Amino acid sequence: LEQNVGKGGAMRAGAKSTDADIALFLDADLIGMTGEHVDAIVKPVLEGRTDMNVGVFRGGRKITDLAQIITPFISGQRALRRDIFLQLPESDGVRSGIEVALSKFFRANGLKISTVTLNGCTHVMKEEKLGFMRGFAARIKMYYEISKILLDGRTIIRHALNRQKAR
Repeated sequence: LEQNVGKGGAMRAGAKSTDADIALFLDADLIGMTGEHVDAIVKPVLEGRTDMNVGVFRGGRKITDLAQIITPFISGQRALRRDIFLQLPESDGVRSGIEVALSKFFRANGLKISTVTLNGCTHVMKEEKLGFMRGFAARIKMYYEISKILLDGRTIIRHALNRQKAR
């Protein structure tokens, strides 16, 4: 992309550039991700058993496992129906909160969300990539962006209500 449009905007651009029925989103810094993990994320959506399947880390690192137990809805590993993803309002400019926005949107619209355990999978922590101080600051910013979506999200709910009225 020519300019930074946030993680949500990048995901939307990717989804618009394909005609695939299923969109698979994975973080770029994964450790231990295998083809079997990818299949486990995609298959339930492909078979129509769920609208979105979220991969949750287990058995990789204790700190990431704990974070995923507490907040599985922030996982970046997910497969979902592309047509539904493209209905998500205002995803451009959304950064770290895009996963929370997706989860809220799916719930508000009565869509099915499932999870799958990704045994032995984890990711590189921000503090490792950027050094402790810069990484910690990036982590705080990420949680701030996530909390904005968690606490607001009115647009997503409004969109869901408008869809209900149109039926």
